[in-house]
Amino acid sequence: SIFFGFLGIVTFGLLWPGAALTPLIGLAYFTFTLGGRYSATPGMRWQDIELRTWNGKPHGYLQAALQTFLFYVTVVMGTFLVLLVPFFNERRRCLHDYLCGTVFVRRSR
Repeated sequence: SIFFGFLGIVTFGLLWPGAALTPLIGLAYFTFTLGGRYSATPGMRWQDIELRTWNGKPHGYLQAALQTFLFYVTVVMGTFLVLLVPFFNERRRCLHDYLCGTVFVRRSR
């Protein structure tokens, strides 16, 4: 957003419509990193965490996109309440993880 804001100022507002792409860039980033070969973003790989289906199998790009979309929807709609869900379940899964059938796990060495 800051990047497109700067470009909008420099181009006298011509590139401000590009700011509409910001959510799509975020969705694409998480979809391709979570749905990719490592099932994790670079930060998750550094912390040794990956995303799996509820039964431990790898997932695809569609489920990664759904998980990302549901994360943002539940956080916007439920604010901090969505973060209370992990305190009341055994596997510490958030609401968006339940809705799309995913779980974050530690990778085994």
